[in-house]
Amino acid sequence: MSSPYQVHFGSNYCPQPDESREIKALVMDLSAHAEQLDAEIAQLQKQMDKFVDERRSIQSQIEGHQALLSPMRRIPVDLLQEIFVVCLPSERYCAMSAYEAPMLLGRVCSQWRTTAFSTPALWSSIHIAEPWLNGESPAEGYTRVSAMLAARLEAAKQWLDRSGSLPLSISLFLGPTYGYYPHTLVPDPLPLLHLVLTYAKRWQTLYLHIPPRELSRLEVLSAGELGTITFDHRDSLGNGGEIGWGEWNPPKGTLLEAPALRTFNIQGITVDVNNFPFPCSQLTSLTLGHRMDEVLDSESVLRLIRLCPHLEHLDICLRRFTSSSADATSVESRILRTLALRYSSFDPSSLEILDFLTLPALLHLSVSGRISDPGDTPSFLRFLTRTPRLEGLDIGGGVFETISFAETIPLLPRIINCHCCIISEVQSLRFDRLRMSFPVSFIGIPFLEKYGLSTTNFYASGQQMYTLVI
Repeated sequence: MSSPYQVHFGSNYCPQPDESREIKALVMDLSAHAEQLDAEIAQLQKQMDKFVDERRSIQSQIEGHQALLSPMRRIPVDLLQEIFVVCLPSERYCAMSAYEAPMLLGRVCSQWRTTAFSTPALWSSIHIAEPWLNGESPAEGYTRVSAMLAARLEAAKQWLDRSGSLPLSISLFLGPTYGYYPHTLVPDPLPLLHLVLTYAKRWQTLYLHIPPRELSRLEVLSAGELGTITFDHRDSLGNGGEIGWGEWNPPKGTLLEAPALRTFNIQGITVDVNNFPFPCSQLTSLTLGHRMDEVLDSESVLRLIRLCPHLEHLDICLRRFTSSSADATSVESRILRTLALRYSSFDPSSLEILDFLTLPALLHLSVSGRISDPGDTPSFLRFLTRTPRLEGLDIGGGVFETISFAETIPLLPRIINCHCCIISEVQSLRFDRLRMSFPVSFIGIPFLEKYGLSTTNFYASGQQMYTLVI
């Protein structure tokens, strides 16, 4: 509807009295027309809403029918179970988390939840951690931690019960709350350990991160009840130190004499090599010590290798080679593939133990230690000539002081990965000097993929790292 007054829109024009009456009449007519249009729009909107609802209903039916044709519905349950198992972490124990398998699989749909809960292989691995105080005082956090501990205990029991009769891989972490406060202030987490003990007959791998004083609770287990087992213990943040470290000497016929014990890793406990509490002849992997008061002397290490003829992996903390070790008897192992030597102190004679070792099957060698007087290591170079199959070499600070590490590379024709940390007494070491340490030519070393060199010094914190990728 046109109006003679449109030309005045947006201006300062003031209508005369007779014009005002005409304008009011026009507004009334326009308002009536607008109301008519609103009514027609409302009618059309009702029809649109009806069409939209009908469209949504049809789309829902389309999606429902398409879902019936989903390939996932045709996957046999046994294949779905295998897919679920592949979803589990391969490098660690399964966490009790709703955000990763196996718990996450049960949150997709009821069918997946039923399938997951009825698949024992999904529940044969578990990491159980004690609830911690989250920045609160014991008084403030007692109620919360108590509730979490009870819930975690029940959840862990349900988890392990779903594993059926399968062998179990269990990791238990108590700390750091445990041992720092009396149980009158924080809940006692030992029911978690008691739960783990009830499944001892099905242990396959057992990782315990607990105070050493609690290891005595394992003495109730009979060796005959245990199958093939990997035993791994780490001290729970030193909490056992308050009563002294000492030695753990379990009674005869208990855990450490299990006929199928293959892997033994214990840290936080001093072990007497002359009176080992486990059958050495059956071990394939052994890790001992990580503290100054847990180190073994060189003669004990040689004796240990001799006592364990089937040992494939050895990681051990030891003292420097002493003059009394000169009469040590040489040892040969054609099975040992991984050797890690961690020294409590280091000087040029520390690696003389290698002169008494012949390890033709060795694939990986790691040497590290605290620095007292680093220097040249002819024993080390001689040892490399007797290990032609070596593929991995990792040298920590203290073994080499100069940049002569590149001299070792030509001795290792099958080396793949190589790293060395060089000690420098100056604040920094220029890159051009480091670059000189890289071999000019890699001819005759066809398998080398990575050659890394890092530097550290006595004064500055941190390291400088340079890596050459072939």
